[in-house]
Amino acid sequence: MAEVLERGELHFFYRPRVERNAPRGDADVQRFMVVLAPDGRRIWRLVFVGAKRMPELARRGRERNWAWVAKVAGDPGDIEMELRGYRYRTKTRGERDQPSARPAGDGEYVLARHGDHTHLAYALARPDPPGDVQRGLGIATQASYVVAVKNPEWPSPRPDAGLGEEQTAFYPRALQEKFRNRRWGEVEPAHLDRDGAELLLVGATEDPEGELGIHLDPAERGAPDAFRALGLDRRDHPVAPLFTGEWA
Repeated sequence: MAEVLERGELHFFYRPRVERNAPRGDADVQRFMVVLAPDGRRIWRLVFVGAKRMPELARRGRERNWAWVAKVAGDPGDIEMELRGYRYRTKTRGERDQPSARPAGDGEYVLARHGDHTHLAYALARPDPPGDVQRGLGIATQASYVVAVKNPEWPSPRPDAGLGEEQTAFYPRALQEKFRNRRWGEVEPAHLDRDGAELLLVGATEDPEGELGIHLDPAERGAPDAFRALGLDRRDHPVAPLFTGEWA
């Protein structure tokens, strides 16, 4: 059985492209995000996921994908501000509209040590069942991913991958030494508490309980709710993707 390092609520979001207030599919998605809120702590983490979808799981190939911690906050209102829509002006096109983020899934997650690696696993509370939005973003009803954290003292493996040097996380000495000069390390909750932590997600399985021996049932924790947890206004964040799985 895996060792649970952290358990909490997670919330998936996507932000449509500029001027796409009525997106019709994943091609209209500008940013895909996950909010992690660990139990027993007043901390909220906003994680950006590259390729604008979760990696494919093992039965379809062990796909890999980048992710990084964009913001760590002690107040959910600071995360809510990052999810708002806004207008801005450009020199060539005048005013442009950046739509607000849409909630795309609520659930429970665990971060667990399994042998010599760490897993991020989750189970959705809603939508039930997942719809077109979730299929487009790679959000399964349940899933587990091997997750590793990049040593900020190593360069990114490709010029087009990862964050710039000025954006990467700085870890305290004791945490940095755990990398033992390796490019990648096992994720601990303390890594995720730092803006700029760079992660690698590898698709593992749609049966996290069978793989890790850890029970996940978000209904038992009172059905996680992004609107309640983050103070979102339903007038600003369309609810259809969360409740029916339809694009909005």
